[in-house]
Amino acid sequence: ATAMRQSCQRQGTNNLVLKEGVALFQAQVTSTRGNGLFARISIEPESVFGQDWPVCVLDGDSETRRLPRLSAPDELMEELVASPRWASLLHGPWSMSFIQRDMDALIITGDEIPACEIPAWARLHSLSADAYAQLGAQLQSNICRLGDSLTEPDDDVLHAMMLLPQLRLVNHSCDPNCELLWDPGMQQGCVCGGACGGGCFLLKARRAICAGEELSFSYLGLQPISTLSCEARRQELLKGWGFWCGCPLCVSQEEHAVCAVRGVDPKRRMRSEGGTLNQQVKQRVSISRAVSRNK
Repeated sequence: ATAMRQSCQRQGTNNLVLKEGVALFQAQVTSTRGNGLFARISIEPESVFGQDWPVCVLDGDSETRRLPRLSAPDELMEELVASPRWASLLHGPWSMSFIQRDMDALIITGDEIPACEIPAWARLHSLSADAYAQLGAQLQSNICRLGDSLTEPDDDVLHAMMLLPQLRLVNHSCDPNCELLWDPGMQQGCVCGGACGGGCFLLKARRAICAGEELSFSYLGLQPISTLSCEARRQELLKGWGFWCGCPLCVSQEEHAVCAVRGVDPKRRMRSEGGTLNQQVKQRVSISRAVSRNK
């Protein structure tokens, strides 16, 4: 499972101003990064919004619901396929995307695995080996788990997969306008009424966000952004999420690194090359974003 370690801060909402009763964001197709979430209206700094509850599953044959275990991804896969509630996650314009790398790693053929070895629940829902592999690849790109520092070592939440139906669409940035928060005590909005113990995930605006601006948070968390180099961040994102970051901060830092190697003042180079430099940067952004994760 792709781990969203350190990317959300444990936070009770008692001291936060929640923006409720108005749809602050909407899903849209981005120009270069697949699907994303965009602000519908201006959002003030420190505003907390976008409450989202993770998908929970039935606990065996009982009616009790809990979070799906990291060690048993089929629990979440079966829930998504069996429940009409999650149809939009599997089909349609806002369905979960996947990267070909993960699909290639999971793909199985009739020569490699007998049909009888596909899980019984998948056979019950007439899932082919390819469809089963694609669902696994989709989860690889869309699930997260809490960082070790946020929960006790024996806490069930620490060993659970988190699939957020809405906030999974938020794209990464190394200079994000939002921060992802987790409130373990805010349970009421979950389909199970809070019995699963998954809490609620929210976005907190790090600065003023204009209407029409794309929302973003750091998949690596905020601390690595300040301590890791551009190259190190890009390698972490490529390894964990399968894309080479082309956010404005990475492009800017890359440009400064190139200028430093060549012994050129970036500002002086901009003045001397004018539009040529802008075109080069835009071209690099285009190439970098072409391999970014499509949501």
